[in-house]
Amino acid sequence: MYLPDEIYEYMNEALSEDGTIVGDAARYVALNKGHMWRPVVTIKTAGMYSVPKSRAMPFAAGIELVHSATLILDDMPSMDNSPIRRGKKTCHLQFGEDIAELCSHYLVSLAD
Repeated sequence: MYLPDEIYEYMNEALSEDGTIVGDAARYVALNKGHMWRPVVTIKTAGMYSVPKSRAMPFAAGIELVHSATLILDDMPSMDNSPIRRGKKTCHLQFGEDIAELCSHYLVSLAD
């Protein structure tokens, strides 16, 4: 399996559907198949030091979750006011500014 796909699957499990709007927003943002080069570099670097992928994966996913949280905040009207991120409406336009703000905090709280 291609490493970004494995990271995506790990994050998909971590962001299980909980039926809340904040959870839906988190899945919408974090599972939007970005490049995932940050977690790939994390896992590859860990491998250079003989750290197994299974042990590095929570940290790699955590880095991607925090990055996704920062993108939410960057896209907000008080910052860039971006309408599109990775080909989809930004979180604040899809769910509202209040949910986007909560979602960014939620994603950071999930990072291991």
